[in-house]
Amino acid sequence: MASIGLVKPFVAKYAESSGTISYTSGQRFAKAIEHELELQNADPVILYADDGAAESMSGFSSGTLTLTIDNLSIADAALIFGITADTITTPGDGTGIAFDDDTNPPYLGYGIIVPMIKSGTRSYRAIFLPKIKFTLPGESFQTKGETVSFGTSELSATVVRDDSTKHQWRYWAEFATEALAESWIKSKLSIT
Repeated sequence: MASIGLVKPFVAKYAESSGTISYTSGQRFAKAIEHELELQNADPVILYADDGAAESMSGFSSGTLTLTIDNLSIADAALIFGITADTITTPGDGTGIAFDDDTNPPYLGYGIIVPMIKSGTRSYRAIFLPKIKFTLPGESFQTKGETVSFGTSELSATVVRDDSTKHQWRYWAEFATEALAESWIKSKLSIT
């Protein structure tokens, strides 16, 4: 099955109580350009018996999500970087936020949809990462020259295991339509 696109990232604030995971403040998050997940796996541990390898164990340690989006809005930045206390006011109809000592990115749940095709039949893979934390980004802008070049936002997040009994860190689910994949992600993030 080949991927043929990337659409509709969603995020929501993560919370845990006695092993039960919940999400709040879920929302659609920008427009997706690129999603890249690099995994760090624990080194394999090998049990040797009868002069040979008898058992081997390794597994997920952590991951890094690199997400490129079309635009990091002020509302999206406030959610993913935990900025609420020092919202600034501007003249006219402007809005703004202040990055300061209280800036504390929260853990979030994250979902995105990957359109797929196999033998001419489309499907839609929903990818859900139950617990991530974005790092504060730098900035890079350039002046307009003879031609316009679009600037995008690249974000980086650490992916960790959630606090459930089985410590989940990624889900894949495939659907016949994009609407069904979106509905599944929204249900995981408690978005109504």
